[in-house]
Amino acid sequence: MEFGPGINAWTNYNETVYTLNEVPVDEKAQIDTALLILYDWASQVSYLDEEVDKERGVIHEEWRARNSSWSRITDIENTYIYKDSKYAVHNVIGDIDIIDNVSPQRLRDFYNTWYRPDLQAIIVVGDIDVDEIVKKIEEPFGDLETPNDAPKREIQNIPDHKETLFTSNTDKEATRVSVKMYFKQEPQKPSLTEAEYHEGLIRNLCFSMLSKRID
Repeated sequence: MEFGPGINAWTNYNETVYTLNEVPVDEKAQIDTALLILYDWASQVSYLDEEVDKERGVIHEEWRARNSSWSRITDIENTYIYKDSKYAVHNVIGDIDIIDNVSPQRLRDFYNTWYRPDLQAIIVVGDIDVDEIVKKIEEPFGDLETPNDAPKREIQNIPDHKETLFTSNTDKEATRVSVKMYFKQEPQKPSLTEAEYHEGLIRNLCFSMLSKRID
């Protein structure tokens, strides 16, 4: 396993996801090691000052690499797509001044407040014994406790609007033209019946045909 395809992580507006891919499932010791790594990520992060300072440079480079015409235009678009919600205020990577100057203790406080057991989930996919892996997960993770004074996580809704919102943006470094159209909907529920699956297929086909027509 290598960093990137085998070991990786990402953050979006609502979650941080750590991934271990291609874990050899034919050796139980490898599975145990993978779960131990997940356990450390879930509850044993040290946040050493020197490591925090090293990571500032990594995130700074990621911010610099993403500071393209496309990302700048997208940030403007998002103020319309997520109008009147917190998502419209800032993007995922955040303000570069905060990245460079936030104190390590502030990061620790944030981690301890929000990266806690009642807001975590473990997903295992593979050719593996279900009952055995559930037991392996419950043994270490079951001892993690959520603080009694843990704040409630507020779901950030995106308000509805009656009018059609539109925006046209450009950037001096932009090299192509793009037209986007969004249909805001309620969060889509999983298809539990044949009829719901059939409805989902129709919806996907309609949007696919509309997209081809616009192209």
